[in-house]
Amino acid sequence: MTDDLASLLPLQKFPLQKIEASEILHHFGTFDGAKHGLDRPLWVSEDYDCAYQYKNFGVAAPRYTKLVTAIAFEIVDLNGVSLQSIAEKLGYQDHSEWNNRLAAHLSDNGFLGLVYVGREILLADPSKLIKTAGVCSVDA
Repeated sequence: MTDDLASLLPLQKFPLQKIEASEILHHFGTFDGAKHGLDRPLWVSEDYDCAYQYKNFGVAAPRYTKLVTAIAFEIVDLNGVSLQSIAEKLGYQDHSEWNNRLAAHLSDNGFLGLVYVGREILLADPSKLIKTAGVCSVDA
């Protein structure tokens, strides 16, 4: 599947955007920093309103997490690309599996994350990028 994803999503051809050190990122979902750590790909946004859209996406998000970046880094700008159609072409139906595959593809190509659909950001390996993660009330 690596070759198929590489041909459908040649990351080197897309522009980059910079995320600054000490940037505040927001996440609504099941992520629990105390239980899970930063050991999996994570969708975040520096735009609170963008992240807030996921408070009731599918099921109500049990947690809101505020994260702070440790370093400045660049992400691939995939705005205008349909990741959903690529996932469908490759036969992915499970979001976690697709996120893991996408994160592996980013890492294999030397990228730390991507930005998609405006300001939705996937961090391929958040443990390399985040200095603090605080779980807050879901209504924060």
